[in-house]
Amino acid sequence: MKDYLNEINDLFPVRKKFNDKTKFIEYVKQEVTEYDIEIQQQKKTRNVVIGDIEKAKVVFTAHYDTPARSVIPNIMMPVNKVIYFGYTIVFAMIIVTVSLTLARHISAMLEIDNRQITISIYLVIYFASFYFMMLAFENKHNKNDNTSGVATVMSLIKSIDKNSNVAFILFDDEEKGLVGSKKFYNKHKKIMEDKPLINLDCVGNGNEIVVILNNEEMTYANLLKETVVSSVRYNVRFYNKKQAMGNSDQKHFKNGVGVFACHKGKFIKLYTPYIHTSKDTVADVENIDFLIKRLTNFVNKINEER
Repeated sequence: MKDYLNEINDLFPVRKKFNDKTKFIEYVKQEVTEYDIEIQQQKKTRNVVIGDIEKAKVVFTAHYDTPARSVIPNIMMPVNKVIYFGYTIVFAMIIVTVSLTLARHISAMLEIDNRQITISIYLVIYFASFYFMMLAFENKHNKNDNTSGVATVMSLIKSIDKNSNVAFILFDDEEKGLVGSKKFYNKHKKIMEDKPLINLDCVGNGNEIVVILNNEEMTYANLLKETVVSSVRYNVRFYNKKQAMGNSDQKHFKNGVGVFACHKGKFIKLYTPYIHTSKDTVADVENIDFLIKRLTNFVNKINEER
């Protein structure tokens, strides 16, 4: 099977601007001949829908857009909520403190004795700091987030029998706040009401495979647990959405399932490093191979029930 992970990483390392995404979409159209492809576009957001969503019993997804380069690493910690929120609050407080200090110094230098103007200066500095630290610069290093997820979906398209009742979606604008998946959900609420949607995000770096189910009573939940099992190298952990969090596209869907790869630490139980930074250069083809085998087997078991 083709090594989609390294091919996409080499050909399309940045998928942030509209033209970058257009080139990648054309690549997908050339690669996928097994299913019909529909580009569902709302304004500049384009979701790539592969296969028949209405007939599908299961939908596999990943976001194909890439993030900006962040000064502060976005560390994913699915089961360490206290540490994660603490980390986020500390980061926000640093920006607030620096912005307030600069605003006061500027007001003092310019001899501005007006509280409203000082607040306005603070707000400009705050939002400018946030923008330049988190959103402004393209990141050419996105191998785990989320070229790994895209490569897994592309490989599943090739691995799963095309006569299976499955479909695939490559969501746009996840990095802007799950925008693409939200627009898809709003358009297809009824169709997606009872379908499992398995979302693959940052699955290339780490041997701890974290699976988070929005609805443990959904169709095929038990079958998923029976087929996506641990191996000698990989440890699979299932959680419900109260036990773990994964801020990705599955969140909108009643039967959403998030799949992530993590490392195991001494103090931080599970974590994924280097997201949104220039160090996001590590993703293992073996992770993708493992998920392909397990998820293809999952679909094969569904087919046996027909």
